[in-house]
Amino acid sequence: MVSERTSIAVVGTGWWSSMTHVPTLAENGRVEKLILVDRSREAGEAVARRYKVPLERVYTSLGEARAAHPDLTGAVVAVPHHAHVPVAKEAIELGLHLLIEKPLTIYARDARDIVEAADQKGLKVLMGYTFPYLDPVVAARRRIDDGLIGEIEYINCNMTSMTVEFYRGNPGAYNDVFNYPVQGPDKNTYSDPAVSGGGQAHLQITHLAAMMLHLAPGLRGEVVTAFMNKLDTRVDVVDAIALRLSNGAVATMGSSGNIAPGDRGSVEVHLHGSRGR
Repeated sequence: MVSERTSIAVVGTGWWSSMTHVPTLAENGRVEKLILVDRSREAGEAVARRYKVPLERVYTSLGEARAAHPDLTGAVVAVPHHAHVPVAKEAIELGLHLLIEKPLTIYARDARDIVEAADQKGLKVLMGYTFPYLDPVVAARRRIDDGLIGEIEYINCNMTSMTVEFYRGNPGAYNDVFNYPVQGPDKNTYSDPAVSGGGQAHLQITHLAAMMLHLAPGLRGEVVTAFMNKLDTRVDVVDAIALRLSNGAVATMGSSGNIAPGDRGSVEVHLHGSRGR
């Protein structure tokens, strides 16, 4: 039985939001009111119609939505990467808990500012990482916490994904794969470094790094070196990263976004410890 219901705003009604956040929240019995915010009212209303959200709950600013709905308690930030910081800071000023799509921010200093601002107001900030909640990852973390592999000494991670056409500014190449329910991403969302901050590292390795650190609790990277290949784009498409972790362990992460449309890609994380792997 649902014991507590809440009102949530989704800020940004682009392709990812309209494929994931909006339909999921629209079907969640704990969400009493779903509110959509987008600078383009037309875009917001198109998503509202698709998922039967009342048009009177579509706004062009978060402040306007908050004023109209004092019971609003949280917001999902699903705008392009370069806009995460101003939207998140506004939401915190309005007293809202946050789920922010990855990457949290383009620059680490901005991420620290957001976390500190939320802490000062007693607000929670959650990242849009799903891998830690998968059953195999939950089971692996439990065994690691139980000391099954001992102290972590080496981690190897790799991920391949179908993203290169996003980086080329050609999202239409994936129309038949994603079947965008309302519209696909703008051609500049992932191809323009001023908007995205980067390519595969910002869009995909963030997932891989988050899962690695989730499975290695308490460890953090202290020394990092990396190589990248942009191929024919303006952002990184293929990356290789090496790290020394805070306990002296070493780790490697590799990723490529250059796989064929329809290829489901792969994600692997291998942890080696003093007692096994």
